[in-house]
Amino acid sequence: MLKTSHFWSGTVLFALLYMAITGIGPAAVVIWGAFSGVLCAYFWRLLDTQNSFSPDSMAAPVVMAGSAAAAGALARLALELGDAGLWDVGGILLAVGAAWGIQTVFRRGPIGTCLMCKSPLPQGTGFTCPRCREQVCESPNCWNAKHFRCTLCHEREVVLFPIRDAWWAEQLGPRAAHGQCSICYKESHETDLRECGQCGWPMCRRCWDYHNGLCGHCGWLIRGVPPELWGLARKQRPAAGGGGRDRSRSARS
Repeated sequence: MLKTSHFWSGTVLFALLYMAITGIGPAAVVIWGAFSGVLCAYFWRLLDTQNSFSPDSMAAPVVMAGSAAAAGALARLALELGDAGLWDVGGILLAVGAAWGIQTVFRRGPIGTCLMCKSPLPQGTGFTCPRCREQVCESPNCWNAKHFRCTLCHEREVVLFPIRDAWWAEQLGPRAAHGQCSICYKESHETDLRECGQCGWPMCRRCWDYHNGLCGHCGWLIRGVPPELWGLARKQRPAAGGGGRDRSRSARS
């Protein structure tokens, strides 16, 4: 939403500057006209970081630059501080054009805004949460680097994998009839245990999901993990605690 206090404070400030500086002569009108448009764009961006790329915020500094230049020219004429004639028309157009150009550059730079803090996300920064698919910045308040998800999904325990039994059977085989989860230690009669496809250690479906499909014993990763999680999940692979499937089974028996 357009913040009128920012708009009017900026308009008055730049109108006063335009009136004072352009009284020097036509050259000052041209130079300051363009420069004031650039300053208006940066002024708005500094004060309105939460909505910098909304339609209102994209148009506000352009309107501000034109209004300030026109008001400054009229005030200068009224106070008889100098008459630049048609040069003022050029100064106003330059102010509008410069502000529009800078805003266009700003708009092309970011790819969006952070879901959590609403700050702009410059090209190549931030993360796409694999659970909610929203863009978030690198701030610890927004992105949970340990568990590779946004903090909102972590707090709400949003699931990553489908809940269909057929999907889990395809990825990890049938439900284990015996044993306990190697992470939360729930027994097979309490929860749905599925064995790791590499070492055979069981984990419940909740723990498989919470750990992004990564086995807490050997670091094996199930095939159903979203592509963007492969590189991230590999970074948290645990040191293998067993020598293979048979050895891990005998260790649990």
